[in-house]
Amino acid sequence: MSAANESLYPSSIQNAPPDLTTPSPAYRRQVVIVLASLAAFLLFYLGLIVASGWAVFWGVTQAANTPETAGSRHSNGGAYWTAALIAGVLFLFLMKALFKWRREKDESRLEITEQDQPELFGFIRRICADTKAPFPYRIFVTPEVNAAVFYNRSLLSLILPVKKNLLIGLGLVNGLNLSEFKAVLAHEFGHFSQSSMRLGSYVYMANRVIYDLVYHRDALDDLLAKARRTNIRIAIFAYLITFVLWALRQVLQVAFKLINFFERALSRQMEFHADLVAVSVTGSDSLIHALKKLDFVNDCQMQSFSDLKAAAEHKLYTHDLFYHQTRAADHLRRSLAEPELGVLPALPADPSEKIQLFTKEADEDDSEGMWASHPSHYDREQNAKRRYLRSVEDERSPWLLFRNPERLRQTVTERFYKQQLELPTLTFAPPEQVQQFIDGEHAETTQDARYLGMYDGRLLSIPSESLTEIANDPVLPMLPETRIQTLLDRLYNAEYKTWLETYQKRREENAFLGALERGEVKIKGDTFPFRDQPHKKAEMKSLLALVASELEADAEWLKAFDREVFLVHLRMAQIVGAGDRVLFDRYYFHLQLQDRLKAARQEEARLAGVFQFLSSKEDGLEKKEFAQALASLQEAQRSVSLEFDRAKALPMPPLQNVQPGLPLSAYLLEEPLVAPLPPDVKSIDGKWAGALMQQVSQIEERCRRLYFKSMGAILGQQEAIAQRYRSQQADAPPNALQTGDGYNDDNANEEAV
Repeated sequence: MSAANESLYPSSIQNAPPDLTTPSPAYRRQVVIVLASLAAFLLFYLGLIVASGWAVFWGVTQAANTPETAGSRHSNGGAYWTAALIAGVLFLFLMKALFKWRREKDESRLEITEQDQPELFGFIRRICADTKAPFPYRIFVTPEVNAAVFYNRSLLSLILPVKKNLLIGLGLVNGLNLSEFKAVLAHEFGHFSQSSMRLGSYVYMANRVIYDLVYHRDALDDLLAKARRTNIRIAIFAYLITFVLWALRQVLQVAFKLINFFERALSRQMEFHADLVAVSVTGSDSLIHALKKLDFVNDCQMQSFSDLKAAAEHKLYTHDLFYHQTRAADHLRRSLAEPELGVLPALPADPSEKIQLFTKEADEDDSEGMWASHPSHYDREQNAKRRYLRSVEDERSPWLLFRNPERLRQTVTERFYKQQLELPTLTFAPPEQVQQFIDGEHAETTQDARYLGMYDGRLLSIPSESLTEIANDPVLPMLPETRIQTLLDRLYNAEYKTWLETYQKRREENAFLGALERGEVKIKGDTFPFRDQPHKKAEMKSLLALVASELEADAEWLKAFDREVFLVHLRMAQIVGAGDRVLFDRYYFHLQLQDRLKAARQEEARLAGVFQFLSSKEDGLEKKEFAQALASLQEAQRSVSLEFDRAKALPMPPLQNVQPGLPLSAYLLEEPLVAPLPPDVKSIDGKWAGALMQQVSQIEERCRRLYFKSMGAILGQQEAIAQRYRSQQADAPPNALQTGDGYNDDNANEEAV
């Protein structure tokens, strides 16, 4: 690193204990266990190949040397030929996995060179010197929030030295400061310095072989499936061979799980060691600060990806996706009502005093336990701060290390559009212009914090076919002012907070009990906690029934609540003399859109079930099974086609970034809906089924986005009505009440009366 750029390298720790990065006994023990498991698998696998090959030779030799029976042209070697045939199939089955090497290529990676980025390469050389790690063979960047060591895995990597590459996610660069970025890279170079990294290559090869043998189905399996459906003589041999392969796959599946179990235990120890390498260079705080930020930084990146996908549907393309990642932070803080989200507390003035960022309880909820490849953040923080070394904070941006960062950001953004959104040729707009579109979308879909999530994650409980009847309720003109005022006070002053908290708690309890019943959640001991009391597993069903009945009562409450909100705001609009028709039309569109969303979700679930069923039928479909699968696919296509036709008759209301009056269907699909299959079709076309699933998923996604835009527009209009009503009530005594002219579906979507 040139002297001119020395200032870009944050100060390193000078007083780190010499033994801080010495591999722990647990680390060394796991290395031995993984080596032993790999050696055992290798001996078992090669032994099977040798044994099956010898069995082929032995069977053929014995069959050839068996004399013919007197008076017959046939020998008595049929049993030997059968044994040789079975052994031959087993030999081919075992050998095929060694030749199934697929070339790995990630088009989202962009290689950078020292000629292009001399400052970054100089920075990396300094970290390599500090961590005593070799310099990367090649360096790549991607849009993701990530940093990693990777290497080309092939049979040669089992013999030759592994050339380790460095991957830098520019989303990470965009979200961390310079000292945190240095800590993350130092952690990765901790992996570079680990000789046990070679074990990863061995484990990868073993996994590739076992995975192909256990889970992959190819021409050999298809041939056996066809043979089982032929005449009885051939079918017997086919079933016998199938059973042998099934038994072998069960054994290999156990080996697959054991090797991965041991490898993940080693991986956790490697992470601990790499963390300590980073601590020895950057101190105990910088890496943990980076870990604390990563989830939020990644959420910002995911939000920006989603926002840019929505903008792309309106032919708006940015040339800097990282600009939008930064802007997404403010949106997430507002929408989640957490203004300090992603902001870390300041370090104490006393350099020997440390702070705790992660809790054991929070990490246990997200932990995969013994199957996790990384330790929990809590455990990593304990490990990094066991011998505490105060970090030197450098709040500058890592983008300072990149030469011409604007050009690099644009290049990576172009690859993002090409690879992830499959949009090869684009005309880019300034990021400020694209962000203006995104901000408009957010403004319409983000609900005011005072609603406390009342409308988050749920559909309105008003049936679309009942809207006109509700709006024409004879009691509407007679709603007393006290009833109106009561709703206003509760809805706009967060008086439903306690009810909402209880409702959300019940939903969480229902999800927990359901996961427990399905075996997705494991409990320690014979009891589990529920509402601050221990309960036995035998009580699970009764508790589920209790929560279900409570949620059913909650659903009835929400149904009455949604009806009350609609009626009261409709009445207020009548009283102030404007807006009642517009409000009715907005509800009419919203509930029709809601019906389309429900249907799309239902058909998406149906198709997912069909695809799961088809993938489970390794031996092909029986005639009845084929008819059922085909009928489900055809019914899904008919249902989607009917809903799409209904969307053609539903004009769009005024919404942000939407042209009013166009049919809803124009915003759901750009291309025609896939045509139904012919009634006499003899096979299921995978491309047709995949295209249908893609279109249904797209309809569901766009209906969902429009749903929240529409919900935001309704809430905005209701707030305007409530504000005007309060102003009128405060300024003058109430005049004669207005009643409106009635509502019907025929004049829906007209202008205000």
